[in-house]
Amino acid sequence: MPENTTANATVPEPDKTEGERVDRGQEDIVVDLSHVDLVAGLISGTGVDATPDAKRMSPALDLGVVVVDDIKALADAIDIDSPERTQLFQPNKQPNSNLGKVLVWLRQEFRLIDPNSTIEVGKNRTMYGVHGTPHIGGDTYPVKAEKPSPNSPADSPAKVRVGLIDTMIYRHENFRGRLKFIGRGELQVPLTESFSHLDLHGTFTVGLILDQAPDAEVVVKAELRHELAKSTVWEVAVAMAEFVDQEVQLVVLPLLCVTDDDDAPLVLQRAVTLLHRHGIPAIAAAGNHGEPRRSFPAACAGAVAVGAAAESGTVQANFNPQQAGDPWISLAGPGVGVVSTSVDGTVKYVEIPDAPVPLPPNEHFQGGAKWSGTSFATATVGGVVAAKLANGEGSAFEIIEKLKTQSPADHNGVGSYGKLDH
Repeated sequence: MPENTTANATVPEPDKTEGERVDRGQEDIVVDLSHVDLVAGLISGTGVDATPDAKRMSPALDLGVVVVDDIKALADAIDIDSPERTQLFQPNKQPNSNLGKVLVWLRQEFRLIDPNSTIEVGKNRTMYGVHGTPHIGGDTYPVKAEKPSPNSPADSPAKVRVGLIDTMIYRHENFRGRLKFIGRGELQVPLTESFSHLDLHGTFTVGLILDQAPDAEVVVKAELRHELAKSTVWEVAVAMAEFVDQEVQLVVLPLLCVTDDDDAPLVLQRAVTLLHRHGIPAIAAAGNHGEPRRSFPAACAGAVAVGAAAESGTVQANFNPQQAGDPWISLAGPGVGVVSTSVDGTVKYVEIPDAPVPLPPNEHFQGGAKWSGTSFATATVGGVVAAKLANGEGSAFEIIEKLKTQSPADHNGVGSYGKLDH
C-alpha cells in the first residue's frame, strides 16, 4: 500500500487555537452524550456560562464535552459541603482543584434529580507522549546512532495492521510502503530542516514496530502535536475510536496521563472498552516516572500496560513506575538504550519539566537514534504481537496472554513483566 506523503513540506506552524484548547483541556467537562444539555443547564443556572462543544461529540464513545467559561467562578458559586448534599454523595476525599469540586457538585446534582443516577462525568485531562523523561536513571534524551537496516523489503501485501497514536512521522527509507495516515499526513522535510528532539518520537516507534513485524502496515494518527508533544484525553480517545473502522488488529499507545485520584479518565476507559469490544487490544506505555502511580490508558481496565526491561532482559528498568497496590503492568519490552529510526537533520534538545539539565548540544542525526523509555518497550511489544499475528499464531488477545507467561530473558526482552527482577 502506498505511503500517504506530502513532498517537500516544511514543519507547519503550531495551531494556536488548538494549543490553547489543549492547555485549558483540564477545565472542560466530559459527560454522557445524552446528558450534555443537562450539565450545561445546571452550570448556567449558577450564573456561569457553559456551552456544549458541538465539535466534540462522539457517538462512538457516547460522550460529549461541555466548555465552562470560568471554572474558578463556578467553584466559588457552588456548595458541596452542606449536610443535605454530603449525605447524598460523599467523595472518598476532598477534591484538590476547582474542577474536582465542580465534578463533586454535579454528581450531587444528579443524585438530587434521581437518587439512582448513573450519569458519568469526568475531566478532559492533558496527555503527554512518553519521551523517555523524567527518569530516575538512564539516558534521558535521544542520542545519534547508526541508521538501522530495514528488517526486510516491504514488497508484499501487509498481513496485519497496527494502529499507532504518536507525534508526526517523518520520511525514512525503512518505512517504504508500510504506512497509512489518518488525518494529518507524513512530512518530508529538507535536510536543512531542524527538529525538536520530541519530533523523533513517532518516527522512532514506527521503526521499532516494523523491525519486529516487517509484514505489518502501521496506521498512524498524529495526535501529539502541541508543545511538548501534548494532546487531551478527548482527542486521544476519539482517535482510538477511529481505529475501529481501520481494520487494525491492535493499537499501540506510547502516551499517558496521570490523575490526582488514581482513577481512569472516563473518556479513555470508554475508548479502551470500545476497542476491546471489537477484539482490538490497546497496548500502552506504563510511563517513566518511577513513582507508585498508575498511568492511563495503560492502567485502564482491559488495556495492556507495558514496562521496560533493562538491556539484560532480566531486570526492570529503574524508571518504571512502582506498582503500588494491585499489579497493573503486565508485559515487558526492551526499553534501555534502544536503537531505531530517526529523522535526518539537526536535532535541537527541548527542556522538559523535571528532566535533567543542562541540555545536550544540538546534533545532526542521520536516520538513526538510541533512546530509553517505556514508549519504546511498548512499540516493540506491539511489533512482536503483530509478527505473531502475521504468522497465524492466534488472535491478538491469545498472543498477549501467552506472552504474559514467558520470561523476557528468553524472548529478547519481551514477555511477562512479573518475571523481571526489581
